[in-house]
Amino acid sequence: MTEAPTTSSETWIDTHAHLDGDEFADDLDDVLRRAHAAGVNRIVCPAIGAASSRRVLELAASRPSLAATVGIHPNCIEDEPEDAWETVVELAETHRDRIVALGETGLDWYRPYTPRERQIDFFRRHLELGARLDLPVIIHCREADDTMLPLLQETMQRRPFRGIMHACAAPPSLVREYAALGLFISFAGPVTFTNKSCEPLRESARIVPEDQLLVETDSPYLTPMPHRGKIRRNEPGMVVHTGRFIASLRNTTAAALAAITTHNACRVFGWEMP
Repeated sequence: MTEAPTTSSETWIDTHAHLDGDEFADDLDDVLRRAHAAGVNRIVCPAIGAASSRRVLELAASRPSLAATVGIHPNCIEDEPEDAWETVVELAETHRDRIVALGETGLDWYRPYTPRERQIDFFRRHLELGARLDLPVIIHCREADDTMLPLLQETMQRRPFRGIMHACAAPPSLVREYAALGLFISFAGPVTFTNKSCEPLRESARIVPEDQLLVETDSPYLTPMPHRGKIRRNEPGMVVHTGRFIASLRNTTAAALAAITTHNACRVFGWEMP
């Protein structure tokens, strides 16, 4: 069993946790109890495909702390049925009042699962739908910034949208560019990693404008220190470790960082402050 930290004065929101997969099928309610004990009172569950979109909607309908999105992950496009996009659009339109974002979508040049042009096509579809429905878009970008940044700049000029750069891995120069577009920047476990190669990411976490900063786990992946490599999966309660680490980077208190990121999450997802 994974023990999440216990907090008293800190209230956190995990803005990205994949809870609809097999990793959490047997003990999701225990996971949510640990998250609540750690001070995590809301968790955004992004979808990765049409069936996943239905699953997260079902999870959110029965668990008040969970919020659903609908969308298709760039690495999953080729495995989806032909009518997957139509299903996502129908779910988004039908359940507009129940979902908080579109995604996870974006570009992934690291894994060759989906041809690049097809990834770009589906990403543009999500951006257009997000603008039309006034929903933020959760953006995945892995080794694709050379295409991602100009695409976002062009789209923002043509039809502005709200977006979140999820599990940010970008260096400070690119983070400044994404922030200049008004995008929210969300950090996951890698910002806590001790590798020297992660120092640019830590600097990115230092410089993000206060009103655009978010935290997440990307559960069950990207377990933060000090649990990295020691537990079988990441889970939402672990967002506290990432948040506290970023607080130390920014020379502020954990309670202040929790309040800032909670306020920002409520803004982007359209929630009232807890």
